[in-house]
Amino acid sequence: AGFADPNSPVAIVRPADFEDAAKQACQTKLENAKSTFPKIEEGNLPYICMDLVYQYTLLVDGFGIYPWQEITLVKKVKYDDALVEAAWPLGSAIEAVSAV
Repeated sequence: AGFADPNSPVAIVRPADFEDAAKQACQTKLENAKSTFPKIEEGNLPYICMDLVYQYTLLVDGFGIYPWQEITLVKKVKYDDALVEAAWPLGSAIEAVSAV
């Protein structure tokens, strides 16, 4: 939603950043969303309010993370000499392998 650099493989954020962005997104009309959130893809703009509210709620109410606690968002993971796109299946695989 603009508070993390989309070109950076890692970002340090706080759940409160999601809350602040959600408040802004939920008050923005769809026709103004592209100018307010220029880094968001056009097809994702209708869902930005819902996505940010969900992400904040999951982090704070679901995972119990304090709103001001810094967390690391990982977009890409270094594998050999390449950066591989991180997604929930990768996180799930890492969790499953770590439990063995």
